[in-house]
Amino acid sequence: ILAGVISSVSRYSFWDVLVTITTTILVAMPIYWIGRLLQLFFSQWLSWLPAAGAPPPGTAFFTGLKYYIMPAVALAAISTAYVARMQRSSMLEVMRQDYIQTARAKGLSNRRVTYKHGLKNGLIPVVTYIGIDFGVLIGAAVLTEIIFNWPGIGHKVYNAVLQRDHTMVIGTVFVLVLIFVFINLLVDISYAFLDPRIRLGGGQEVT
Repeated sequence: ILAGVISSVSRYSFWDVLVTITTTILVAMPIYWIGRLLQLFFSQWLSWLPAAGAPPPGTAFFTGLKYYIMPAVALAAISTAYVARMQRSSMLEVMRQDYIQTARAKGLSNRRVTYKHGLKNGLIPVVTYIGIDFGVLIGAAVLTEIIFNWPGIGHKVYNAVLQRDHTMVIGTVFVLVLIFVFINLLVDISYAFLDPRIRLGGGQEVT
């Protein structure tokens, strides 16, 4: 989100070009390819991070964090790129609205206009996308956990499918669907905090 805001405020600048190129590359790369590249660079060439697996039992907290870095980056990279691009487009549209020009004419600083007035309204389509994309992340977690041999829900579902454990598959999918519905409920509720024109509890207009 921050990258999208910076890119929209500094349009056609170095940072805008950097964000645009980076997000375009990430969007064009499948998640399993990102995971393999991370393993190649940070595990095989640089030997900074473990290639796969979860931290062994009893591992110190900060030592165990290095096991999470590559799976988390691989899983979040594509979604983060989409969010940055959507945030940029949304902010560019919002910053052209009349109320933004009015806020500037009143003498408010560019920082206050951008983050207090522009960002909240620019977040609405982004938050909507994040709620929908959560379901995509659940599916992508299966690939990520297989690549990094991570003992998570996605890996359990994959093994259950191979072993034809229908009970495990149905139960896991049911739980994931409930989580997805709950996340989207939170997204709907967040609209009331992002846009003062939206109120929960009926169709009464704000006076």
